Amino acid sequence: MVGLIVSLIVAFAVLITVLMWVQGIDYMKENYPDYKGEDLFGEDTSNKISNEIHPEEIWNDEKKEALKKFISEHKKH
Repeated sequence: MVGLIVSLIVAFAVLITVLMWVQGIDYMKENYPDYKGEDLFGEDTSNKISNEIHPEEIWNDEKKEALKKFISEHKKH
């Protein structure tokens, strides 16, 4: 009798899990139809993003001048 109760509880838990999983898949299909899941485990190597920081891309001349101006204004105080 105890085995039957435990089996029913486990079956109910599996049923709930499967229903939530199916709802999640359906939600993703409806709201994000182009998502392929390739980035989930880092499998997409074609669009590999470099971890290197290139200061010339971050600090253009306009930003350098703004920073110099900011520093010079705050040195006065």
